[in-house]
Amino acid sequence: MKISDSLIRINRILTSLNDGDEVSDLKYEYANILDNPNGLYDGEVVSCIWNSESCCWNLEIVKNGYDFISITETFSSYVSRIVKCHLNSITSLLIIFHLNYEPQKFKNLIRGIITEMNFLVLQCGELPELKAEFSKFIVYIKEKYNKTGESSPMKPISTKIKLLRSINLFTTFLLDYSDSKNTLGKPVFERDIPAFKELVINNFIDKDDRSISKETINTYFDTNKQDEKRAKKKPIELPDTYNELDDTEVEETEESNS
Repeated sequence: MKISDSLIRINRILTSLNDGDEVSDLKYEYANILDNPNGLYDGEVVSCIWNSESCCWNLEIVKNGYDFISITETFSSYVSRIVKCHLNSITSLLIIFHLNYEPQKFKNLIRGIITEMNFLVLQCGELPELKAEFSKFIVYIKEKYNKTGESSPMKPISTKIKLLRSINLFTTFLLDYSDSKNTLGKPVFERDIPAFKELVINNFIDKDDRSISKETINTYFDTNKQDEKRAKKKPIELPDTYNELDDTEVEETEESNS
């Protein structure tokens, strides 16, 4: 199934919900229930009987070839189940596309999905559970693919490193030695301020064993203030060997020592 198919399917369900004819819509889903039993129920549907009095499906499901379970599927429970099934399908397809698509093509795909999901959130109306499900999925996509669809966000390590000096010393070091027109030292990092912020917040604590907040780190990485403050100062010094040796010389030195 394509991502677009899943989004269209979810949109049709929400349209049905807004139209208010739940009984006829649930009866219509009979073919879909039988068409994708493993995706919906993780098993085979051996019996599917419409209960006109209670307006629900009475299902008998067999799992692993021998475990029989009974499910009463109301319209509300079915909608929740089918929506989660389609979101799981989209999640699986994104993993494949992330590996095979060109970065810009994948970025456009993510942007399009988020746009569609925001539209679905608006359609939810008085359905807080579905609205929460869609909103959660949007957050997941943004965090997983870093809002651009180009890469996954950095995962924090389990144990954070304690900074023994001021946070400002470390952030200034990153700025001094990252490439920009105002670089003071010989660049060793690509300047990526969002990545620097994430690095510090996720992997370090301050000298008083406190977590470093986003607000604090935003202040330290205000590049305008940093550049102005550092304009007439020397960069934080690295060992002399770094300044004297280029990459080739370092490799030759390592080979001679081995």
